[in-house]
Amino acid sequence: MNGLSEHDLDRLILALFDDVISAEDHQQLQTTLLASQAARDRYLDLVSLHNLLELLVAAPMVVTIPQPMSVKGPHNQPLPRRPVRAKARTLPVKRPFVRLARRSMRLVTYRMLDRAVHNRPLLGTLAMLVLAATFLGWKLVPSPPVAKIASSRDSVLTISHPQDLKKPLKENTLGPGSSVELFQGTVELTFSSGVRGVFQAPETITLTDDRRLTLKRGAAWFHVPPKAVGFEVLTPHLQIVDLGTEFGVVSRADGSDEIHVLTGKVEASARHGATVREILVAGESRIVSTEGELTKIETKPDLFLTTLPTTQPYLHWTFDETDLNHFTTEGSHPAAGHVASKLVSPDGTSAFASTLGKFGQALSAPGKNGYLETDWPGIDGSAPRTVAYWLKLPPGQQCLHPVVGWGSRNLFRSFFSYIKTGPQGAVAALSCDTFWIEGSIPIDDGQWHHVAAVYTGRPHSDGTPGIYCYVDGRLDQMTRSEESNKPSRDSQGHVIVDTITTGPEAIPLTLFTDMYSDRKMSPLGTLSLAIDELHVFQSALTAEQVANLYQSNQSDPASSNSPRKSSSD
Repeated sequence: MNGLSEHDLDRLILALFDDVISAEDHQQLQTTLLASQAARDRYLDLVSLHNLLELLVAAPMVVTIPQPMSVKGPHNQPLPRRPVRAKARTLPVKRPFVRLARRSMRLVTYRMLDRAVHNRPLLGTLAMLVLAATFLGWKLVPSPPVAKIASSRDSVLTISHPQDLKKPLKENTLGPGSSVELFQGTVELTFSSGVRGVFQAPETITLTDDRRLTLKRGAAWFHVPPKAVGFEVLTPHLQIVDLGTEFGVVSRADGSDEIHVLTGKVEASARHGATVREILVAGESRIVSTEGELTKIETKPDLFLTTLPTTQPYLHWTFDETDLNHFTTEGSHPAAGHVASKLVSPDGTSAFASTLGKFGQALSAPGKNGYLETDWPGIDGSAPRTVAYWLKLPPGQQCLHPVVGWGSRNLFRSFFSYIKTGPQGAVAALSCDTFWIEGSIPIDDGQWHHVAAVYTGRPHSDGTPGIYCYVDGRLDQMTRSEESNKPSRDSQGHVIVDTITTGPEAIPLTLFTDMYSDRKMSPLGTLSLAIDELHVFQSALTAEQVANLYQSNQSDPASSNSPRKSSSD
């Protein structure tokens, strides 16, 4: 049958009858019918069977039969079987074609039924056909979905369904027990109950039904219409029951899960410890403690995406401001436009200045101490990430110093890009928890160089973190190192990466300060440099995307926006 099994052919034909066939499947069915007489015969058989089933359901089946009638002719001769020949033509997808096919066979069907109701053996045969049709419909017709799923471009995810799934699910749909493992990017779920949710990686989502799901790790936003009141979300440490609202949920590896009520109200309960329960209204938010207490926190709508972004979430600092007390953030990340930044000078002197950058203006540190601190916590856990920026470093300086990073105050559980002077000059380097890599391309020549530090969120074959560093759009030849104390590994032998963004030991996104000691005691010092066009992506950029960023200063390779013109052009 032109490459289609009988099972697949039946599935496509039944999908056509029920008006649920996709355009791709419709084209495949049409091609198969045009190419195969056997497929056309099977198609006509199923049309007849489908019509019989509907007529049998609608017609009364209580019949008084005085005596059986033979299924043979009036003179006891076999009834001739008339060959049915189908003319090849394009099949319309719409229901009117199905109705036309049924009308075209109605006369034949009525004759068959007339004989069936007067002939018990044939009636039993038809009953078996009805049961067979019912079984085929139960086995082949797709299950109604609990939710439909859509993802942003460059998202990385896997979808799994229960092994005991009795009916197939249509593409990009989820049923009871389906799970989504979102490694990178953003997905949107639209539930049959009317609930809509937007989820940011990393995230694990499991659906119970159209009114309940569980999730862990990541941020999720929900809009619940009035007809779906009672929608329930479970995290490892919170139970949230909607009472007609719009709300956001944050789930973290350290257990500090959060609920943010944006409109309406919800019922929030701690799942462990004291298991406190509260009714929260718009503007109220809570974080759960390990003891099961719910603590008040500031409501932050900017933590959540409410629609699928056209690009991977990112933040962008241009450093074009002449007022160095106010730096703005751009980008598709929900925090864009809300990040506060400040320059800190421990000795009270002017530690920074605005200078001509690679694109527009840049931030210059003339070697008078100081650092730049933001209130954005960074990307936590083992989520993929990329930090990229332009750097100008005068020659002849001895340095071992972070440029930009976040995480723990000590060396462990932090992520930062740094520079280090080696035998060939200063090179770019990257530290990810207990591992770091150091490059080989000198960048201390007084020229602008583009540096991109990438963590993929996944390990190498040897279990070490998938971290890379690019200089001027090219992958640098890196030397990989690790702490003298062996790092913690999971059951599969992978080094555990768990960058922290909460708690008293966490440092938010910061520039030019020592990440693993008291930052006030280890500012930039006498190191002189300039930085421009800082990007932080909540995803691991590919080599092609890094090269595009280097060449055009565009965060999205498919963007139609004109790139910013280089000051050195």
